[in-house]
Amino acid sequence: MKKEINLPFFSAENDKLTYLDRYTICDLPKEENIKKMFLKQYGAIIEKDINTNVDKTIEVLVLEPHPDDFALSAMGYIQENMNVTVLNIFSKMKIDSFTWSEHIDINEKEYESLRLLESKIAIQDILNYDFISLKEESTRITKRTIQEIKKSIIEAVKKILEEKKFDIIMIPMGVGKHLDHLCIYEAIINEYVNLNIDSTMILYPEYPYARCKKSYIDRLKEIYEVFDLKENIVNIETKLQDIVNVISIYKSQFDDINKEQMLAIVREDGRAISTEYNKENVSLVYYKIDGRKVKWK
Repeated sequence: MKKEINLPFFSAENDKLTYLDRYTICDLPKEENIKKMFLKQYGAIIEKDINTNVDKTIEVLVLEPHPDDFALSAMGYIQENMNVTVLNIFSKMKIDSFTWSEHIDINEKEYESLRLLESKIAIQDILNYDFISLKEESTRITKRTIQEIKKSIIEAVKKILEEKKFDIIMIPMGVGKHLDHLCIYEAIINEYVNLNIDSTMILYPEYPYARCKKSYIDRLKEIYEVFDLKENIVNIETKLQDIVNVISIYKSQFDDINKEQMLAIVREDGRAISTEYNKENVSLVYYKIDGRKVKWK
C-alpha cells in the first residue's frame, strides 16, 4: 500500500509550483492527473510504501557529516530488516552552500532549520528511522577546535551506545578530504578501542566526491595502509526509486535537478560500480573494517 506525503517546502496554487513561497519552479497544467505527475517529478509529492510486516532485527547507527549524506551515500547499504539511527553532526553551514541563493534570500539560521526539516521528513516521516543532530557548526565556520568537535562526537556516540546495542556502525571514509567528513572518521577511528565497539564497522564512500576516481582511490589507499578491508557489493537495483525519492526531499541542495535526472545520476553511479566489479545489477560498494594492520594505540 502507498501513502502520498506532500512536502511543506512547496505550494501548488494558481497553477504554479512554488518553492518556499519565494521562487516559482514551473507552471502547472490544469489537468489534475498531469498536475500530480508534475508534482511527483519535482519532488513536491513523495509516495511512501506502507509495510508493517517487516521484522527489523538488525540495528544500524549511521554517522553523517551533513543533512543529506545518509541519503546520498549510506542509504544503499540499508536492507528491509535493518532499523536505523542517523546521527547528524554538522547542521550549521555557510549560506553559500544554499544552491538557491540566486533566487531566494534566507539567512544561515533559516538555512539550518530548512535542512533539519528535510532530514526529519526524509528519515523520520518517510523511512521511519530515528534522526538526531548535534547541531555543530561546520569546520569551515566554527570557532571551536577540531579536537573539541571530535570530543563532542565521541561523547554523543558513547551516550547512544549506552542506550542501545548496534550491530553495525557506518561512518564516512573521507573521500575528497572534506574536513567535516575527516573529522568524523578520525574521531571514531582514534577512539575505537576506548569506545569498546564490538559492532561491525562499515565505511561508506561519499557522493558526489566519490565520482572523482583519483580522490576515491587515493583515499582508499590511505585507509588500506591502516586497515584490512572487506568489500561489500550491494545490489541497489530494486532500491533505486526509493533512494531517489529520499534524496529528492533535500531540495535545498539540488535547485535544478528533478527526480528523473537524479535517478539517471544515481543509476550511473551504480552502473560504474557494477562494471568495475563485474556485477549484473546496479550496485554500490561499502567497506567492512576486517582488522587493523598496526596495533591500536
